Amino acid sequence: MSRAAGIEPVDWPEALEPLRALASPAVATELSRLCVRAQSEQEADLTAEDIALIARPFRYMVDLAGDDALTSAGWMKPTYVQQIYTDLGFDEDWYGKGNREDQVGAVTEL
Repeated sequence: MSRAAGIEPVDWPEALEPLRALASPAVATELSRLCVRAQSEQEADLTAEDIALIARPFRYMVDLAGDDALTSAGWMKPTYVQQIYTDLGFDEDWYGKGNREDQVGAVTEL
């Protein structure tokens, strides 16, 4: 169960558990809100596989966070941006080299 500010406790799907300890209060609140919304949608019977697929980009970023992925200016290093860009399939919907955080919308949003 997670208790975020202003949100009732919610059962987090197992696929999201690794994010709980790392999530800032704002991110935890948003994830809790999304979990409540997903659990209340009657027509959306999400399986564990569905949730794992939805959580994949976020879990991928958490896995990268342990590495020395940032420049001294606080930007993601180009090699990591390129890795995210290709590994998560953003290169299918975007053009260019995909190695600058501020030039790849999908990486920036993630």
